[in-house]
Amino acid sequence: MEILSATLALGTAQLSVLGLESGEPIPWWLRVGGIAAFGLIVAAFMVLIQTSHTGGQKMAWAAVVLFLPIIGPLIYLISETIRHRRNNPRPTKGRAERMPPEEYR
Repeated sequence: MEILSATLALGTAQLSVLGLESGEPIPWWLRVGGIAAFGLIVAAFMVLIQTSHTGGQKMAWAAVVLFLPIIGPLIYLISETIRHRRNNPRPTKGRAERMPPEEYR
């Protein structure tokens, strides 16, 4: 019973930090921000699992993604996009793709 009352007190303390009273509904912008943060964290972890970082690098990126809720995943996803494009350049176009159709013979 003490654990339940401590949990409820913690929930009330968290609401008071946001400036909300105990029975007041959560604002729409906080819901949208929470969903966006959760989606970004999931996407960043999906990319993180598939990359070939060493163990220490993966742990460091996981910490950045978890402890910086919106900015962390954005930093990771942008840096991985840049790294991937640097390591995998686009193939050069052939003659047919460089010239308009009427000039091709």
